[in-house]
Amino acid sequence: SARCTILLGVTMDGIKLPPFVVFRGKEGGRITREWTGVTEYPRSSVYAVQEKAWMDKRVFLEWIEKVWKPFCENKTSTYLLMDEFSVHLMTECVNPIQDCGTEVDFVLGGYTSKLQVLDVGVNKPFKDYVKQCYEQFMVQNVAGRKVCRLDVAKWIEEAWGRVSTETICNTWSSIGFINTN
Repeated sequence: SARCTILLGVTMDGIKLPPFVVFRGKEGGRITREWTGVTEYPRSSVYAVQEKAWMDKRVFLEWIEKVWKPFCENKTSTYLLMDEFSVHLMTECVNPIQDCGTEVDFVLGGYTSKLQVLDVGVNKPFKDYVKQCYEQFMVQNVAGRKVCRLDVAKWIEEAWGRVSTETICNTWSSIGFINTN
């Protein structure tokens, strides 16, 4: 029940976009009400649901509306580099991104492990930090309580907070992207 997909985004100068966390559930259902009411869910993340906890067109459009569009406000131009995931390529998704004044490019299939900054140097430390949170939970969990979505949300917040600006900037540099701003 705590299964999720996380869409992370970073800029060349090391800014981290809010994590977009997709939990398994039905739109407008009980799980959505967990973080829309008065709860302990970290407000540093944005949450969505999808029946398989996956990124489909509806959920990606929600990311554009709730994460990308606010990021682009008050910027004259932006650039978004994405992999060739089928949803990213859809005209119905590319157009709203471009409507934000964003130039969109895609990393060709087979090259994401070499050219996509998250795959090259950000995802691994992030996942390692999440794993450390999980392991700490397991050690301290003498009552045998199951992991819940709130636990996962808090681990995501902690792990994302531990990914440093230096790690992000160094990864961009290592794949040949130089920040000229």
